[in-house]
Amino acid sequence: DANTLRFSGTPTAAGTYTITLTATDNGSPELSASTSFDLVVGKATLTVTGDRLSRFYGQPNPPLTGTLSGVVNGDNITASYSTTATPASDCGVYTVFVPLNDQDNRLGNYNVTKVTGALYVQRAPQTIAFGTIPPHVYGDAPFTVPVTASSGLPVTLTSSAAPVATVSGNTLTIVGAVTTALTAYQQ
Repeated sequence: DANTLRFSGTPTAAGTYTITLTATDNGSPELSASTSFDLVVGKATLTVTGDRLSRFYGQPNPPLTGTLSGVVNGDNITASYSTTATPASDCGVYTVFVPLNDQDNRLGNYNVTKVTGALYVQRAPQTIAFGTIPPHVYGDAPFTVPVTASSGLPVTLTSSAAPVATVSGNTLTIVGAVTTALTAYQQ
């Protein structure tokens, strides 16, 4: 229809825009009419959530991950994830931060919700291992018991029969002629 004009477009930023329409004709007498209205473009919802992850003490952090949802119009917004935990950090819960990267300065067009993640640093599994202990008899000199822990921490030994063997650190002294059992532990 020659009397109808249509226009269209995609808003590129949130905000309020005043649109004025003016119509004129070339008739005699010349007529014109004008009207204005506001177009309100609301902000889109953007949510970034860090994942809940875990690792053992002494290990490197796993890849820190999460989800980013709500990016529209091809905006170049991405999320990165970070934490203060290092392989030497104590056992506990560490925050996974969720900063947003916005090279084109488009975040002003979004209502942003950030949900931090968590990195759980757990106690490392460990083993205590005895090396080979050759047979000994009453009267032998004190000897070092070969014992190690995968954690690298000191190991404490106890004898099940103090009248047979005494222990100081990792040194065992035979004081009687019977059998004893050694127990290794860490505190």
